[in-house]
Amino acid sequence: AVRLAYRVSVPEACINSVPFATGTNKQLAISLSPNPSTGAVSIRVASSELQAVKITVTDVFGRIVAERNTHTNTNLLLQIQAGEGVYTVKATTASGSAAVRLVIAK
Repeated sequence: AVRLAYRVSVPEACINSVPFATGTNKQLAISLSPNPSTGAVSIRVASSELQAVKITVTDVFGRIVAERNTHTNTNLLLQIQAGEGVYTVKATTASGSAAVRLVIAK
């Protein structure tokens, strides 16, 4: 098997400035800290109401590398056991979903 390694360099100003929303829920917002991260990241999903939320972290191939259930408007500390690269953090509630990019650089 061939294993390729990539080093990703992304200006910090670009990291959280391009979140994208899916579904019809425009009231859901995800914040990540720090971003870029070494793997430990604090995730907060803000919403106008408290509701259950599923956090899914996927790699560029769509493989799930981390998944947790929590509630909106709470902080979740997540340790992601994955290599360097760009990942998608998606928050899904009963009323919709939103996603942002996370960069892991060790």
